Amino acid sequence: MAKKSKKGLKIDKRNAPYFIMALGLFYGAYLYYGFSSEELPKMDAERTARAAVLSKKQTELKRLREFAQNIEVIKLKLRELNLQLEAALETMPKNYNLSALLRRLAILATNSGVELQSFIPNSQSERQAGNFYETLDITFNLSGSFSETLVFLDQISRLKRLMKIQDLSFTTSAAAPVAGPEALVPIKNTVASRLRLFRFYE
Repeated sequence: MAKKSKKGLKIDKRNAPYFIMALGLFYGAYLYYGFSSEELPKMDAERTARAAVLSKKQTELKRLREFAQNIEVIKLKLRELNLQLEAALETMPKNYNLSALLRRLAILATNSGVELQSFIPNSQSERQAGNFYETLDITFNLSGSFSETLVFLDQISRLKRLMKIQDLSFTTSAAAPVAGPEALVPIKNTVASRLRLFRFYE
């Protein structure tokens, strides 16, 4: 009885390595196709999204740095403005502070050699519409020699506080003569004037 031969794919053992290599190449090409068609677009999209986020963060960081620099500039400007305001308030304070002014004038009068006889503020201050300040007039009288009076008025002009002397009038009178071989009759001046003060109006 004759044996039946088995039909099928027969591979020569000598060609087996080439066959395995061909299968490997085919499988690698398949994997590469799947990777390039699916994974690469995902990676590109993810990279683009990350780049957009990074760009946004860099823009925010730049804006924050510029804001911080502007804050420092604003702080410096505010500090300068505060110093200027303090200097301006020394020239034109927010209140008249008449008691302190009277003490100051009394000291100047003593140092100048004159006598401050009266210091009478007006009952009401004045302010014109649109002005950022108001004024108060003070009538004062003093007595002394002409040179002493000039020294006193010069000292007032050197004060930081803004003041204006108005309606200055001199009355001259002879005092009692000084005893001596050459009797001298000293001249005494009585000065009446009006002092205008300025106050910053808020």
